[in-house]
Amino acid sequence: MSRGRIRLERTVRASASDVFRLLTSLDDTPTWDPRVLKVTQMTRGALRTGVILRSTLEIDGASVHLDDEITDFDPPNRFGLRSVLGATNAVTYTLSEEDTNLTSIAVNLAYELPDPPPTARLEDAELRETIARAIEHSLTLFQELVERRSAP
Repeated sequence: MSRGRIRLERTVRASASDVFRLLTSLDDTPTWDPRVLKVTQMTRGALRTGVILRSTLEIDGASVHLDDEITDFDPPNRFGLRSVLGATNAVTYTLSEEDTNLTSIAVNLAYELPDPPPTARLEDAELRETIARAIEHSLTLFQELVERRSAP
């Protein structure tokens, strides 16, 4: 079993409310998370704690679904999800407005994944680095999207 925690931070030139709005826009998720084809809200009503979101990913040509429950919903400061189907993980985005149009985003991921097949030979440190690079890439795409949409 591979377990770990990853924390990344980024400062974005946008208000916390603009950042939160884009972070929770399900239609926009595939724009900044390249693994995701679409996100579907499985629970009726507004986004809130307890809502289930289904992410559709394409892995090796097959469509795969991951279901996450919103565990933390505090606009415009916190948004958290935990896996309820698939890999065991939890991610929380914490937003802190440093100035009117400058927001710090802290991404905290806790993961617990099954061991890879023996032929994969991926060590825990390599797995952690791969996950961190993927999050960093998504965070960069997210920052670019937020700043492009928030520009005057």
